Amino acid sequence: MMTLIWLVIFAATAILVARKTSLAGILIVAALPAYLLRTSVLDLPTTLLEATIVGSLLGGAFDLTQRHTVRSFFDAARRHPFFFPALALLLVSAISVFMPTDRIAALGVWRAYFLEPILVLPLLHISLTDRKTRDALFIVLAAETIALAAIAVLERFGMLPIVPPWDVEFRATSIYPFPNAVGLFLGPTIVFFATLAAFGQTFKTKVRAFFATAAVVSFAGIVASMTKAAIGSVAVTIGVLGLTISKKTRFVTIGLVLVAVTTILAVSPLRTDLIQKITFQEWSGTVRRVMWQETVTMLLMRPFFGAGLSGYPSAVAPFHPDAKVEIFQYPHDEFLNVWSELGIPGLIVVLWILVTFVRTLRLGTRDSTRYLRLAAALAILEILIHGLVDVPYFKNDLAILTWLFLILPSAATTDLDNRASAPPLRKRGLG
Repeated sequence: MMTLIWLVIFAATAILVARKTSLAGILIVAALPAYLLRTSVLDLPTTLLEATIVGSLLGGAFDLTQRHTVRSFFDAARRHPFFFPALALLLVSAISVFMPTDRIAALGVWRAYFLEPILVLPLLHISLTDRKTRDALFIVLAAETIALAAIAVLERFGMLPIVPPWDVEFRATSIYPFPNAVGLFLGPTIVFFATLAAFGQTFKTKVRAFFATAAVVSFAGIVASMTKAAIGSVAVTIGVLGLTISKKTRFVTIGLVLVAVTTILAVSPLRTDLIQKITFQEWSGTVRRVMWQETVTMLLMRPFFGAGLSGYPSAVAPFHPDAKVEIFQYPHDEFLNVWSELGIPGLIVVLWILVTFVRTLRLGTRDSTRYLRLAAALAILEILIHGLVDVPYFKNDLAILTWLFLILPSAATTDLDNRASAPPLRKRGLG
């Protein structure tokens, strides 16, 4: 049955995108949670998200061929600021497939986290360069975050069941198998939609209110999941937003920070709890400290290539003496995650991508796309902060979401340049 659904989604997506390529981004974003729905086609494991991705790629290729614009498409792609960084990431990650002993698992990670997200970048770019399509994409993403967060809130209030073993801790997981996934997905979208609600004057009032609702409900969702890293990274990033909006919000933000700091210092339990979290003295912090020490020891034995894709658990096992503590799939730190999975070449390429992203922001330029560039910047900032203690990229939906935020500034400015260079429309009956 699931295979039949996969084929239907694949065919429907291919037909829709072949008729209008800019729909691809909306369909892919709408299907992000569908990576949880797994099946196999021709004995190959796949997901319903992949059905949408493959259908979009096929439909987009058919549309380009029919319009005889393949060459111009590739010429434009080569001029894109992320073309060579993304190509380098694809190459480095492909090499990392051959590092671990379990190359089948590595190949699956490469396909889901690198090959597919990078292949759909041109389709996402096309969707983001058209203002109406871009707005529709944002609305779909906002509706998606509200739904995911609402499920988590309902779980927290006991109106929906929480999957074991998280029901013991009463931590909401929404549709995911673990609570951290809630914070990882909703964290960057909270600051993104909060920024659009605050700055997006080009949106209608109802749309801005919808984005504000998405930010508020999503924050309630990460509170329900008790994802402390997400709550902290969102709080810091929202603070940066508050300092950015206006002088009034700047003073309010500074005042709230002073009140919060004073309260924490004055109340002993809050002060003790914060110190334990900051110094990683609590259980989750202790596990992370031990995990990071083991990871560094392992990486010093194989510094250049790291453990390879999906190779971390087996590579770190000899340096993990406590059998009572589980070995995680990743070391829960973005720097160590990349070093372990992609080696030093991967770290260099990721730095190249971040430098390219900063260059595309052009935050000093004040035009009608500034709010989009600011929203993308704050979303990536939240991901980087959250990445200090978690894994905000190495998951099917998170990889695509990250790239969506990365290419948004360049896509938005491309749209602005296209509109500026377009010839003025002549009035009917004149000329």
